[in-house]
Amino acid sequence: MGYGDAIVNKKMKNYLNIFHLILDQINDWKTASNSDKAKIFSDFLNINENTSNLIDYFDNYLVNLSNNTLNFYIKGVDKDKF
Repeated sequence: MGYGDAIVNKKMKNYLNIFHLILDQINDWKTASNSDKAKIFSDFLNINENTSNLIDYFDNYLVNLSNNTLNFYIKGVDKDKF
């Protein structure tokens, strides 16, 4: 393994750690207050102004995901015909 591979592996490990940290933060998105949601955007995206549009978007997205099955979002799924 070369030096470049070690750098890529280290960066990938950092990205995965950040990804898991984000998942931990949004785990309770449904019950979180808008100020907690705004803090998540501030912490991870450096957005400090007017996050209400983003909060509304992700709240609506969560409702949309909850109302549809995974097959609804996957185009290549063959459905059994019984």
